[in-house]
Order: sequence, then C-alpha cells, then structure tokens
Amino acid sequence: MAVFTHITETQAAAHLARFDIGALQTLSPIGAGVENTNYKLSTTAGDYVLTLVERRTPRDALPFIVAFMAHLQKRGIPCPAVIENADGAAIVPLAGRPAVITGFLPGATPERLDPPHAAAAGALLAKMHKAAADFKMQRENPVALPAWKKLIGDCRTAPVYDMLQGELAYLEKSRPWGLPAGAIHADLFPDNAFFKDGRISGVFDFYFSCTDALAYDFMATLDAWCFDDGVFASERARAFSEAYQKIRPLSAAEKKSLPYFGRAAALRIVATRLYDALHPAADAHITPHDPYEHVRILAFHQSENFSC
Repeated sequence: MAVFTHITETQAAAHLARFDIGALQTLSPIGAGVENTNYKLSTTAGDYVLTLVERRTPRDALPFIVAFMAHLQKRGIPCPAVIENADGAAIVPLAGRPAVITGFLPGATPERLDPPHAAAAGALLAKMHKAAADFKMQRENPVALPAWKKLIGDCRTAPVYDMLQGELAYLEKSRPWGLPAGAIHADLFPDNAFFKDGRISGVFDFYFSCTDALAYDFMATLDAWCFDDGVFASERARAFSEAYQKIRPLSAAEKKSLPYFGRAAALRIVATRLYDALHPAADAHITPHDPYEHVRILAFHQSENFSC
C-alpha cells in the first residue's frame, strides 16, 4: 500500500466541496503504487481517485501530465478523466501537497499475465505513441541518466553497487540519439492498467510521463510485461512486439537500439526501487517492490541482445 500523506474524511469532504462531484460517502486508501498517495473517493455522484503528488513529481510537471492525459483521452485512449473545479483548476492543494482528482476506471489488473495481455499492452502503447504525435508540450525525463547516477550514488551499501556503477558508465557512453521521440507514459506496468472483458479498460498513473525516445518506452513496457520475477517470457514478448508493430512499425534504427533501452529501462527501475528500499520515507505506509527483480532483467539484457 502507498500512503505517504494521511488525510481524514473531514479533510477530504472539505476538499470535495470545491468540486461539483457530490458529497463524500467513503474514503479508502488504494493499495497499488509506490510513488504517490492515492485514495478512492466514493461520493453521491460516483467513484473517483484522489492523488496527492509526492516527492518525485514536482508541481511544475503537473500541467504536462494533466494535459497529456486529456490529449490521449480525446483520441480514444482509455485514460481517466481529470476533474476540474468551478474555477477550471485541476491541481488543487490538499494537506500541503498538490492534489488531482480523476475518474475511477472500471476493471482490474490481471493476477496472471498471458500473451493476450501482453499483446493488448503492446497495441495500447503503439496507439498512445501515435496519438501523442501532435502533443506539443514537453517535459524532460525526470528519471533519466542524471537521476540514476544520484539515486545509485546513494546506495553504496547495496551488494550490486559496483555492477550498477559499471552499467551507468556503459549507458552514458552508448546512448543512441536521433530516434523518434515524443510524449511517453514511461511507467506502463501491469498495475497501471485495468482489463475488463479481456480488453484494456483503463491506463493510468502518468506521473512519470515525459518526452523521450519511443523505443525507450517500448522496452520499459516490455520489461514490465514480459518477465516473471526476472525470467524472460518469450511468448509474451513476441505477442507484445507483434501487436505494437501492427500499429506502429519500429524503424531499423529503433530495432537496433532495443538492447540498449532494455538495459536503460531496467536500470531506471533498479535505481528508484533500490533507493526507496534503503531510504524509506518516514511515516509512510508502503509495500515496496523488489529491486532485484529488475537487477535480473538487467542481467538478461546484458547477456542477450533482444530483437524483434
């Protein structure tokens, strides 16, 4: 469970009074996620999600995030609707944190991933990349190489510290440039997507969304959907890649870059998870993810040149 900032029903009810979405009935913490505080709001008008934005998302990034979600939703991507108050504001402070209310999406994350789930994720990602082609706002990737260096630098006690330093050196000198880029989700893990009746009914948690190479987003999503505890699931990876490329074929240069971005995407998750494991936030109710799962994914990409 991820709750960093605790709020009461009284606080939530007062906050809701600034929006036209009914009166509060219940307030429940949401178990998924490790970055921001999320509550489910049940009101007389329906169900919503209240997100209090925490340490890794600066307030000045929120206009990009909110606008990107709205842009994708208008183009048929099943993103949650962002709720504005009477003044047209979607970002309204609560308990000292920027807060955003979105619609509550139907469906659930699958307990077990099969090739059809991976194919659905690949198709969705390709549709998002095509839909974002005319999105004009930009945001620098908040967890790119400079952030990895800082996070891993604060993990000197980790047994994999030296290996990660070597990987940082490789990634810094080997980055491929000039590839197709645009607004990307950058964190499309299975627990950030809901399925209903065999189809993806919702995609959410855009707080790492940014402007970066589409091939990086491709491999970040493949790493998330096509490994089981660090073990490569080749059938799911094939389903993911084929579904993506039916909608948006990868260029020859992008295909050549995939081994690099597989390593980069794995290291990004290792960096944030390892840092969080060694530097837990005070007073947070959180179930941390295992950083070593992605250490194993990183080792796979170091030894295998993934291709599609």
